Amino acid sequence: MASKTETVMLALKAALEVNYPGTMYPPAVVLPMLDWPSETALDSTQGTIYLLRPVLDTGGPGPESCRVTHRLRVLILAAQRYKSATPNPFAQSPTRWQVSVDLAADVEEKLHQDEKLATLTGQAAVVTVFDGPFGIDHERHYLPKWILPEMEIRIRYVHEKDTR
Repeated sequence: MASKTETVMLALKAALEVNYPGTMYPPAVVLPMLDWPSETALDSTQGTIYLLRPVLDTGGPGPESCRVTHRLRVLILAAQRYKSATPNPFAQSPTRWQVSVDLAADVEEKLHQDEKLATLTGQAAVVTVFDGPFGIDHERHYLPKWILPEMEIRIRYVHEKDTR
């Protein structure tokens, strides 16, 4: 039996696998993992890759309740192979920045389409994806041949105390 955290991560994966008409860079693969891989582990034949990393799960039962509230902090790394006709950063088209912004917008749009992750969990009333700001760091990871914006989301979910 999957834990509630694992169920939420699987629902997040499913929500990010769906492509909408406005998706600029549809992911070929969405992978949950415990740490970011090295550049050699990124498969350039896949196009766009989303990597999901749960980094902090906090929570517990309320003082007078049989319900448990968790807050799960998840990092999402969108990896897109980048090829420019010129090494000159002032003459690149599209610019690295534009591709990074588009990747982040794709992820945010997918999450807004299924904010409660009801697709898999079936519990729309107890899961909230945007339990805090949607953070984007466009410069944390730099690899010359990849564009790698890292996004942070906080998911709040509630379950009964007697279940995992």
